[in-house]
Amino acid sequence: MIKYIITSLFLLFIKIIVFAGTTTSISIAALQTAINTAKSGDTLLLANGTYNNSTLTIAVNNITVMSVTSGAVFLNGTNAITISGNNNRFEGFQFTSGTITGNAITISGNNNTLTQINFNGYNAGHMIYITGQYNILSYSNFQNKPATNLVNHGGTGDMVQIIPNATNIGYNTIRYCSFQHMPGFGGDYGNECIRIGDGVYSTYVSRTVVEYCYFEDTGNGDSESISVKSRENCLRYNTSNNNPNAMFSFRNGDNNIAYGNFFIKSGGIRCKESNNIYCYNNYFGQSGINQNTSLPGTKKAPVYLEYFGAGYGSNFNFINNSFYRGTAIQIDTAIKNCTWANNIFYSDSATIFSGTTAGQTFAGNMYQGTLGITISSGMNKTNPLLMLNAAGYYSISAGSPAIDACVSNYPAILGIPGINDDSTIALDIAGRNRPASILLKDVGADEYTTAVATNHPLSLCETGPTYLCGSVPLTFVSIKAAKTGTNAVEILWETTNETGIKEYIVQQSFDGLTFNNIGKVTAGTNKNSTESFYDYSCFVKEAINYYRIKSIGLQGEIMYSKTVLLNCNTNADGIRIYPNPVKNNTIKIYGKNLLQATVIDLDGRVIADQKINNTNQFDCKINKLKTGIYLLKVTVENGKVYTQKIIVD
Repeated sequence: MIKYIITSLFLLFIKIIVFAGTTTSISIAALQTAINTAKSGDTLLLANGTYNNSTLTIAVNNITVMSVTSGAVFLNGTNAITISGNNNRFEGFQFTSGTITGNAITISGNNNTLTQINFNGYNAGHMIYITGQYNILSYSNFQNKPATNLVNHGGTGDMVQIIPNATNIGYNTIRYCSFQHMPGFGGDYGNECIRIGDGVYSTYVSRTVVEYCYFEDTGNGDSESISVKSRENCLRYNTSNNNPNAMFSFRNGDNNIAYGNFFIKSGGIRCKESNNIYCYNNYFGQSGINQNTSLPGTKKAPVYLEYFGAGYGSNFNFINNSFYRGTAIQIDTAIKNCTWANNIFYSDSATIFSGTTAGQTFAGNMYQGTLGITISSGMNKTNPLLMLNAAGYYSISAGSPAIDACVSNYPAILGIPGINDDSTIALDIAGRNRPASILLKDVGADEYTTAVATNHPLSLCETGPTYLCGSVPLTFVSIKAAKTGTNAVEILWETTNETGIKEYIVQQSFDGLTFNNIGKVTAGTNKNSTESFYDYSCFVKEAINYYRIKSIGLQGEIMYSKTVLLNCNTNADGIRIYPNPVKNNTIKIYGKNLLQATVIDLDGRVIADQKINNTNQFDCKINKLKTGIYLLKVTVENGKVYTQKIIVD
């Protein structure tokens, strides 16, 4: 146990911090009103329950709108949520029933965060539609979008749509999101999980980052799980697992990169109406197998270099990738100026390539199996000595000829400004350091090293909302508030399953609706156990006070304890001071046998000193006091002195 008790007198000597407030609404209309009048830093909660046909507009800046309990608010029916303000957070909502032709959530503002959102079975033209800059979509899930959407909405049914701007680069980020189980008819019909741009925006620079996302069984919805249709975007550290009928597609737009991705029993990477694509440090494990060949659309190979027409299909580069037991890599005729360097290809059944070598350059590659096409140089046939590693994929082992065997004759990898990418291949696919010298790097996606891996094939429950995967959330066992001595308030709360919690915020309210932060405690480190904390409250302002605890997770998840009530101003001798903050230059003092009231400023100077004729109620006049904080000392008949901090507005 850790005990934090700070008395009101001690608070006189520390810096006073004004915290933002928290308000709970029980209807969409009330929430909209609260949004319209919110101040910077406010947190607006929507009570748990189901709300139908909701329209919300967040045009203010720097507020949080969230469910009381993450995942316990369902916004169903015909929703239209617009975030046009900046620096806002929208969190903890589910969309599980409803059909609309437009966007469920539109973000035109900047620096906003959407997190802990779940779309399951919801039908919309776009689930999330982003036109602003520096927005983040994280820990959200998208699945089971009805297949009828393809017919009803003419192929405009992608889950997340990023719209680039001709002059303002977007720098939007999608991270730790899950996309799974999409029904449909396959093919390229506009039902992608993520679309970055569109044909009309293909020359615009977007600089969107998609990282640490998980894709499974999305190919029935569309053959492109990610469709890149703009310039200078980055797809990194994602996992496509058991997703054989969908690929990451550089569909229309130049100068894009993909690295650190895992394609396991899934389609891989497709390059079509584009140029200058750089794919490195990716792992293709059994990529292209188990396809549903009855679905329309393109070939779901580990890599498909597809020729579209003049002006496209140039400078596709695949460097330091590992290909293990997949179907054949497809290269169309007329693809040109492409480089394959320092890759590992292993196949004990299917041929490694299909198509042509025209326009292809090979350097420093290693393979075991049957090439399928004639490659005159740059392809060394040798056993790379792959083994199944602890992360569940195949990498090189001790003694592999791939160790320290890279060559340097390949084009410089594109670096995208502001993305913090890895254009020098300083890391391997597992996030471990590679040697600075290209000639000392290992061939393939992995470096043979004992260093600790920081990247691995993701599982479903490492992405998406935390409330979906059955993990045991933090539980507030109890919360209590009680006075200790004359001036202090103790707030005691007990929790279990504290794993993943960053800190606790103590909140106080005078009406049970609008809460203010009054203290903060760093969470403990005990996992799956019970731990108790004590914290303090600042001086009391009214007789009746409400308290609750707000927990903040490592990824920003928020939960609340129940609310408890305490009558703070009444002490053992019945002394009560009201109102506080002071109104109308008068503060009322209630008690027995009152003798004297003295007002002192924080420097210890007596501002007012009034004698009381042994009464039980007295109106203390404090005219002409400047706005600020003062001490009020009340003396009673037995000589006891009670001290209370007061605020003059």
